Amino acid sequence: MSKALDDLAAHKQLLIARSTLMRLHLQSELLGLRESVSWTKIGLKAATSAPVRSALFGLAVSRLGHNRMARLLGLASKVILVAKMTGVAVEIRRKLTGPAEQLPPAEK
Repeated sequence: MSKALDDLAAHKQLLIARSTLMRLHLQSELLGLRESVSWTKIGLKAATSAPVRSALFGLAVSRLGHNRMARLLGLASKVILVAKMTGVAVEIRRKLTGPAEQLPPAEK
């Protein structure tokens, strides 16, 4: 019985040591990650992403007021939106129908 208890105690010590080692490794990796990330880089990446750019553009257009330029920019943004949606719809349709059939070359 004493041998089994000694084995369990040794196994417990091994698990504790392994856990401590993993915690230290995790802490080291986290410190490296923390040093590699800067808030200015994150802010710059977020500001240049497409959804944020679109939101900032929309906010700027809404702040211009109801003058002729604001209406023109609003119309332009709607036209761009419709064009993008049409492009997405065409791509989805192409994927659903498969590749276009090849027509034989016209004879002269």
